[in-house]
Amino acid sequence: MRKFSKNTNTWFRGILAAFIGGGASSVAAISIDPDKFNLTSLAGAGKTILLACVSGGVNAAHYLARSPLPPDTQEISETKKTTDGDGNLIEQTNTKAVITTSQGGL
Repeated sequence: MRKFSKNTNTWFRGILAAFIGGGASSVAAISIDPDKFNLTSLAGAGKTILLACVSGGVNAAHYLARSPLPPDTQEISETKKTTDGDGNLIEQTNTKAVITTSQGGL
């Protein structure tokens, strides 16, 4: 299984949050017009679910406009082992992020 970078995981969480916001909009619609948007009848549940999907899609599109897919980064670590004057082992690790793919703009 491919492991995603921290930036990509954050991006996926943002998309998920946008769809959760769409679900919250449908719950608000239930309280505004319970005759049309409800979970007790098949027609009302269908309208409520459709509203949640459409609202989630709109929220996700707004999120994508603000935060396009980030480039993948890879962390590279380099460890140096040395000894000091008393013979004690000293380890020094340097970590840097390197962009492995780039996204083209429109």
